[in-house]
Amino acid sequence: MSRPLSCGGVFWGHGGSMTGYETLGGVAGNGRAVGVAVTTQPGATTKEYMGDVVDAALRAR
Repeated sequence: MSRPLSCGGVFWGHGGSMTGYETLGGVAGNGRAVGVAVTTQPGATTKEYMGDVVDAALRAR
C-alpha cells in the first residue's frame, strides 16, 4: 500500500499485528527504508507515534 509522507512524497509498505506485537515499515522513492516494531498491543496514540517515526525516517531531506 502507499501512504503519504509529510514532505509530499509517498512510501510503500504495510504494517501487521499479532497479539502483543505491532509493526509498520516501508520504503520511499529516495531509497530510505524503515521498520518499526513494538511489543505491546498499541492503542490509537501509539499507532500514531509509530506513523510519525516512519514519516520522520523516510521523508526527503
